[in-house]
Amino acid sequence: MSQKRNKVTILVARIMGRLKKSLIFSSLIVLLTLEALAYPVFSLTFNGKY
Repeated sequence: MSQKRNKVTILVARIMGRLKKSLIFSSLIVLLTLEALAYPVFSLTFNGKY
């Protein structure tokens, strides 16, 4: 019984590790995309004002 529980715990830990990695990776992609989309807008407004 305890061996089965250990296997399940290891499996859950692996899945959580993969989820953390993919979450970090996808959030980086989202941030870079937002930055790339927002950069022309900000540069236009700053160039227009100053």
